[in-house]
Amino acid sequence: MPQPKRYDALDGMRGVAAICVMVMHASGALGNSIIAVDLFFILSGFVIAHSYGGRVDMGLGKFMRRRLIRLYPMFLLGMALGWLSLAVAHHLGTTSISGREIAASVLTNALYLPYVAQQAIVPNLPIFPANPPAWSLFFELVANLFFLPLMISSRRFKILFVTSSFAMIIVIGVLTALGQGRIGIATNAGWDPQNVIGGLPRVFYGFGCGVLLYVFTQSGAFDGLRRIGEAISGKTWLLFLFVISIFAIVPPHGVGALYYLFAIGALCTCGIIFGSQLDPAGGVELAVCKFLGWLSYPIYCLHYPIVVLTQAFYSRVHGLPVPPYATACFLTIGMAILTTKFYEEPVRSWLARRFLERLPYRALAPVPDPAGA
Repeated sequence: MPQPKRYDALDGMRGVAAICVMVMHASGALGNSIIAVDLFFILSGFVIAHSYGGRVDMGLGKFMRRRLIRLYPMFLLGMALGWLSLAVAHHLGTTSISGREIAASVLTNALYLPYVAQQAIVPNLPIFPANPPAWSLFFELVANLFFLPLMISSRRFKILFVTSSFAMIIVIGVLTALGQGRIGIATNAGWDPQNVIGGLPRVFYGFGCGVLLYVFTQSGAFDGLRRIGEAISGKTWLLFLFVISIFAIVPPHGVGALYYLFAIGALCTCGIIFGSQLDPAGGVELAVCKFLGWLSYPIYCLHYPIVVLTQAFYSRVHGLPVPPYATACFLTIGMAILTTKFYEEPVRSWLARRFLERLPYRALAPVPDPAGA
């Protein structure tokens, strides 16, 4: 039985994006790396279409069970660390979130649901107060609910879905900016109740775009790039792809909403198209890509509470030779390796044996488009 192709270069891109987000939260640098979240959404749509596009008959229940087993163990560990960091911040008096709100958010967020109560008391409180980056994981799960019908829809509908979602990003961004008393386009929607509605078109665009890109890939639309990728593979072009990914995610300071739209609409999609056609050559390139992909999700889940706890420690212990952001990044990577190896993988394996039946892999076959597109 054929096994699905591994898009190792895309795994590497995902790891690079996760590291950019970690550095942003740890040091305050790379302030525009919010684009990394949109890159995650596009990559997710592409990879899920690749993994499940040939098994769309499994039904929503089985599919969502698989997605929860994939996402929830590390999500829960990140939230547990976040609740610890909130408790420490509350003890030190460095947060305005009350103990009752912390308890309420624990009960809500543990169920993978956003916490939106008491926002008038604490303005701009993230919908996941203990671990704010988890907002995107919630929207990722929302997008997964629409994967099966989107996958079996016509190519014309997929294009309409993606373009209308992109248009809604702009519309909601303009309306949000007007609500803030300015003219422009607000970006970085989804993380708090004031802009949470903007998370829907953001994830629908990214996830739908990834699905659409995969469908085009399967139809042979990028075969020309495949030949180019084969010709240049192993000649440091993988490193070039990573560098381009970083520049797409982290533009110079002062670049605003128009660059954000250009990045998610063109740069990220082109990077994924090229990365999907590039096979890492040699053991080192392949190992780097696999390692970065393996660590990307745990780094994303764990880094924020580790940053908060590290900063709390440094506020009480002075004169340490290593800056707090370096310590936080080092601890995050180390903990990501340990928890993935000794916690997440064993737990996921047990849950899969307990709750999943093995599904055969079937390559996604070209299907005539009923819309003629």
